Amino acid sequence: MTNREEFLNHIAARLRRPRVTDKPEQPVRGTPSFWGNYELSSSDRTAKFEEELAKLGVKAHRFSSSEALSAGLEQLLTQLSPRSVVSWARESFHSFAVDSVLDRFDAVAMERDESMTVMEQANVGITTVETAIADTGTIVVYAKPGQSRLVSLLPTVHIALVRASQIVTRLGEAIVRLEQEYGEFPPSAVYFISGPSRSSDIENDLTIGVHGPAEVHVLIWDDVVL
Repeated sequence: MTNREEFLNHIAARLRRPRVTDKPEQPVRGTPSFWGNYELSSSDRTAKFEEELAKLGVKAHRFSSSEALSAGLEQLLTQLSPRSVVSWARESFHSFAVDSVLDRFDAVAMERDESMTVMEQANVGITTVETAIADTGTIVVYAKPGQSRLVSLLPTVHIALVRASQIVTRLGEAIVRLEQEYGEFPPSAVYFISGPSRSSDIENDLTIGVHGPAEVHVLIWDDVVL
């Protein structure tokens, strides 16, 4: 008996069950049909997204119009009272009426990653998203010109602006949207962000904000007409 066999037999004995030596059957390959057909209505997607965000410790704020979202962003920044704010390039916010708010708080638009020192010292980073995933409370951002990856990573607080029409049910739908938009030439990086940075590597002690923002706010504009 080889050392490998002894090792596996020992594990099976400790688990108090016989070893599985035959390859298990795989009647289904790829995504099961029930999962591929799983879909939520627009209102249910938004509600599910908010629910999952709350589980992740994300503060979700929902608004009925872009003007209400702009007012909500201004109120949030007033409460946070940041010393410095950075954002993506202003054209990233063309569908949101937030230019005046960004101007009031002197948000510095980051065009390139070279401005790392500015982003490291910022208290708040503001971005939009490409897609949001209801099932996991995940926001998806792409790194591309005018959308520095570090704006959502280095500041203490990340604020993401989301349109309800960007929310999909499942991860796979976000991948399909990426493929449809970019084909064989995707962005240099695609980030799936699920809540504040967290780690429990050291003695299983959960610590927030180790590898990224310690606080995340998602502002949702309910732009879907039912």
